[in-house]
Amino acid sequence: MTGTPLPQLISSLVFVGGGPRTVGILERIAASAPELLGPSGLDIHVVDPFPAGGGRIWRTTQSPLLWMNSTTADVTIFTDESVTCDGPIAPGPSLAEWVAGPGRAILEAAGLGDAAEHTGPADFASRQIQAHYLRWAYARAVSWLPRQVRVTEHRTHAVDVIQDGTQQRVRMADGTELPTGVVVLAQGFLDRELTAEEAGLTAAAKDHGLTYLPPGYTADIDLSDLRAGEPVLVRGFGLAFVDVMVLLGEGRGGRFTENDDGTLNYLPSGREPVLHVGSRRGVPYHAKISYTVPGRAPVPPRYFTAEAITAIGDGHRPCDFRRELWPLMAKELTAAHYRHLFQTYPERTLNSWDEFSAQLDDAVVGSEAFSQVVGQVVPKREDRFDLPAIDRPLAGRHFGSRDDLRDAVVEYIRADLTSTTAVVRALGVSPQVRAASE
Repeated sequence: MTGTPLPQLISSLVFVGGGPRTVGILERIAASAPELLGPSGLDIHVVDPFPAGGGRIWRTTQSPLLWMNSTTADVTIFTDESVTCDGPIAPGPSLAEWVAGPGRAILEAAGLGDAAEHTGPADFASRQIQAHYLRWAYARAVSWLPRQVRVTEHRTHAVDVIQDGTQQRVRMADGTELPTGVVVLAQGFLDRELTAEEAGLTAAAKDHGLTYLPPGYTADIDLSDLRAGEPVLVRGFGLAFVDVMVLLGEGRGGRFTENDDGTLNYLPSGREPVLHVGSRRGVPYHAKISYTVPGRAPVPPRYFTAEAITAIGDGHRPCDFRRELWPLMAKELTAAHYRHLFQTYPERTLNSWDEFSAQLDDAVVGSEAFSQVVGQVVPKREDRFDLPAIDRPLAGRHFGSRDDLRDAVVEYIRADLTSTTAVVRALGVSPQVRAASE
């Protein structure tokens, strides 16, 4: 952050939403305070019905069964030497370092001491733990602001932003207004009106005495109407489905037991409904990889680079993701897979990486010509990188019954878990999975 000191432009700043975006900006204001603020005062207002830091999504009042989808070592709200920015670098602990250090006492006081004890750098923390981390980071950023900066939290909703000449007014749910020079909209997850289809499903469910739950953030959804043993249709096989499955399973008293070989058995409580799940892909996403490769530094991108993206247009038109960006991304993923295959498992190839990469430079990934090149130098089909098959593994397949489809999906999940577990244990028997992680 450089340029004209902020108070010369504004005397008040309003954040609508108090989650990670607001924490990050406040941290940058605090780090840059000497050059950015000058001697004048500044009033900062944070409008959010939930405590600032975590905000709505990362609030402490949600089920401990809801986890993050990144390991604690990969999560931070602070800058370090890897960040390029105008303001000063102000390092702070990653989530893993915070859990093991300054956060331990905070988590123990919140009744999360046991969870903290079993959460290491390679683990996935609960969203409750992340909520406390963000609240701590928010408090630290506020404490670093100079004395002439005042921060006020408003535990309510903002309902309107009104333009008033060169100024703006943020109207809150109780009718009071905050005049300000700058409004930062940092709501994150947004509520929205029902689509026509969702409104139709809501009406149809009501007419037939059924329950319909429209899309929303899992922690906000009331699942109590989904009764034990009753069939429930679930649309979507993504992260929200995993949340719902956990809340309706372990959240209702189900539990897992571990076998001698490390596999798990689920013991139902009898309070679970019966879930019938489907999606456009027909399968869940790949199991999360939770391992690191010792001594391997990330390889700089070769195709999906800033220069390649800049060269797409003249800066005055939107780019087409599927036609212009995706081919670069697909080629980068393809290169990562085959680089690892050729360099780590040369016995599985009939060429050198240098020769193959030269062919890849001029190739159109996904074309028949490139498929022929791959077929000539990578004999085994399981060693080839097939993006369409990864994205749509059931495409082109036909099943004689619902049971056949279910068995195919179960086998797909089992194979995915087996492959991922093998990677974790042996550090890389599957180049396709490993390439995707790098």
